[in-house]
Amino acid sequence: MSFMNFNFGLIAFEDQNITNPTVRSVDITRSMTGIPITAERTDRVDQLRTGESKVIASTLRSTLQDNTTGYDIVHPWVDDVGTVRLQWNGTGTNPNFVIKRTIGTSAASSVAISRLNPATARVTSVGMSTVSVQVGDILKFEKSTDTFTSVFSVINQNAFKVVSTGANYIDVMDNGVMSIETFILGAQFDKQMRCFAVGPVQVGDTLEIMGTGQNIGNMGKYEVREISYDYVQIINPYAVDLSFVNTNNVRIYDRLVGFICIRANSTLSVSINDAVPFKIQRVGANEALFIGSLSAFKIELSNEEQSEVSATVHYSSYV
Repeated sequence: MSFMNFNFGLIAFEDQNITNPTVRSVDITRSMTGIPITAERTDRVDQLRTGESKVIASTLRSTLQDNTTGYDIVHPWVDDVGTVRLQWNGTGTNPNFVIKRTIGTSAASSVAISRLNPATARVTSVGMSTVSVQVGDILKFEKSTDTFTSVFSVINQNAFKVVSTGANYIDVMDNGVMSIETFILGAQFDKQMRCFAVGPVQVGDTLEIMGTGQNIGNMGKYEVREISYDYVQIINPYAVDLSFVNTNNVRIYDRLVGFICIRANSTLSVSINDAVPFKIQRVGANEALFIGSLSAFKIELSNEEQSEVSATVHYSSYV
């Protein structure tokens, strides 16, 4: 973690003494020190041509969702009104919350969990393919819900980190908690046991649900608590079950840009979170300057002038 000191002064005056004016209409001085920040960065945008745009900061997770992606907001457990899933319903483009690993199981697959050492369990299935599985991936045994019944014991219904693989087995770090058992996966085999790479969406990210036509109980920003192939899980005690097609309703990001300073050699257009751009103007012979405290997942610069523009941009996130 880093820290930021922010000091500025603003004087507007009416007399001709530039260095020490006495007739001041505005005189503001502020000093804010020791502000905790993270992900600080300075970028240089050189020779942005007329009509050209450039995204200088984006904290959005790179899912594949588009305006055809169909979502359901569902309560996986009726008795748990707070736990909610935003779930791809199979229509439109798959958002791919995570990178799915193909492990080649089927309804007839027998899966055995054994103890390799005190901290590691081995998951074995004859015919299982581990070619695409990598160390650091997640092996997940989905939890039973009101519409799905896991064949595995409750203690095994969890997500575990892959530490090694073999021809027909995957070793996971479980710190000794997994129960030793063997089961046939059955008809819902694709939900029983899943393997995926971490990302693009990760636990701890922020899911934002907004947009017209959305129920007000679903709208807001929520911490991602759990992820899988086709859903992200959050806590929202006011959520209402709903099916909808994504039309810029859903965003997932890891953090927000909180502070930004833009310095440009000419007038520049700035768009925050895909909103209508505003212009930062060059002041006389001086540079164009914008300093702001904001909540942004995307910042884009555009040149609408008749000559090239260059800029220096510094931004960071608040802790």
